[in-house]
Amino acid sequence: MNLNRMTLVVAAFAALIIVMVLYAGGGASISARPAQAVLPIAEGETTQPAQPGPGGALIIAVEAAGLQLGHFSNVSGLGSENEVKEKVAGTTVNTEPGTLHWDRIVLTRGLTDQMDVYNWRRLVETGRIAEARMNISIIFYSQELNEVARFDVAGAWPCRYQVDPMTEASVAFTESLHLCHNGFVRVR
Repeated sequence: MNLNRMTLVVAAFAALIIVMVLYAGGGASISARPAQAVLPIAEGETTQPAQPGPGGALIIAVEAAGLQLGHFSNVSGLGSENEVKEKVAGTTVNTEPGTLHWDRIVLTRGLTDQMDVYNWRRLVETGRIAEARMNISIIFYSQELNEVARFDVAGAWPCRYQVDPMTEASVAFTESLHLCHNGFVRVR
């Protein structure tokens, strides 16, 4: 990596840390809105599922502080789950939500010559966790490049990087980045 590119990367990470502190109010968590029994549909929203463009697939981009970290062909793990606590009251068993767990987010794409994803993981491997942890957005675009959905993820850091070998059905290698994080909210 040449000096100018390294300077740009360091400046981008510094900006990301500042944004993370401002976004999370000094911490690294996202506060959720209170639950509602029925969620209203905001003006202009539709209850119809997002339809992929003519090519059939949505385009997935990852941003941090307005800078694109890359495009991915697949994302999984945008989910959360609570442990379930059971409380016995006489002959009735009531349930309550327990500890909240966030799923690992897995981003996958064809192997490219771009090193940004790998270099982000290297920060963790070399012990520079504070530099690696950042708030990101995962954005889904239609083939016409209209934003379909956006998820803001707090305190993401790459906990695993993997290059998958070729299979008989595929002639290309893929790289996967697994992200641990402190929660996400869907903002669109």
